[in-house]
Amino acid sequence: ELVPIIRQVRALAREAGRELNGIANVTGTEEDPQVRSRQIAALEGAGVIVSESNAAAARLAGMVLQSK
Repeated sequence: ELVPIIRQVRALAREAGRELNGIANVTGTEEDPQVRSRQIAALEGAGVIVSESNAAAARLAGMVLQSK
C-alpha cells in the first residue's frame, strides 16, 4: 500500500530539486499473506533501502543524518 505513495513523494521531491531517501525493514515470513520477499522487492523497486534488521535500519538512518 505504501509503494505508490513513496513513488509520488519521491517524484515531488525530485521536482523540487531534492532527493528523498527511504530506509525500511520488513518483518514477516514468506508464509505471510503479504509474502515477505514481494514486499521487499516492491519497496526496493520504489527506491527504498531495505535492511536486514531494525537495528541495521536505525544505524543506517543515523549515518545518513550525520552525513547531512
